[in-house]
Amino acid sequence: MFVAGPPLPHIPFSRAIAALDAKQLAWILAHEGQISMNPEYEAGVLQLIAEQDPEHKLEGSAEFAQRAQARGDRRELKR
Repeated sequence: MFVAGPPLPHIPFSRAIAALDAKQLAWILAHEGQISMNPEYEAGVLQLIAEQDPEHKLEGSAEFAQRAQARGDRRELKR
């Protein structure tokens, strides 16, 4: 469920890349709404999920994977 309110501050992509490089999956999932992601970054997050949370026990892990798959499907349809 989404709650209306002020938009969250945007997180610089350099900070997001640093989190990905440091394999901070829980942090990434907690802040994903504040990160502008490109397909390569999404793939990196999906790889982290596969490595660190294959059974999707972290909050947001399964939902992230589903949204990333849907975005990938939409990108394929546009080609």
